[in-house]
Amino acid sequence: MKRLLFLLCILCNIGTSYPRKYEFAQLSEKDGLSSNIATCVYQDHFGLIWIGTSNGLNLYTGENIYHYRHDISDTNSISDNYIVYISEDADGTPWISTYNGLNKYVREDDHFARFFYDLDDSSTISHNVVKYHLADSHGNFWVTTRKGLNKPKLPSISWISAVG
Repeated sequence: MKRLLFLLCILCNIGTSYPRKYEFAQLSEKDGLSSNIATCVYQDHFGLIWIGTSNGLNLYTGENIYHYRHDISDTNSISDNYIVYISEDADGTPWISTYNGLNKYVREDDHFARFFYDLDDSSTISHNVVKYHLADSHGNFWVTTRKGLNKPKLPSISWISAVG
């Protein structure tokens, strides 16, 4: 009898459990994105949404979209318009990787510090094509490039590279 009751409960539950219906809001160039080709998305510890595209970085506040694009005449602009990856370090600072360097967002001044590979300087990142980065549970910040794994030596940023 218990088995029959158990089977009946399961069968009744199967008929009444429907998949949830999700609704999606969309952001596009019509709404102010720099491109419809989104390459990555990241929500920072403030709740702001960073959207990487093939034509620059976008910061979405929930109401406004702010653009960050490479400007060849401005060394404080982002290093490239093709955004590969976005994350934060242990201090909550956004880092943005591109196909031409790594960028650290300086909130106080609303600009970027850029990091590039330099063949003549072993304390730079190992390659300009930067893939991924993350902060580990010990506060270390790790960066991958086409040529290996990198970790900045703080407080001044020079890089320890394990080139492969």
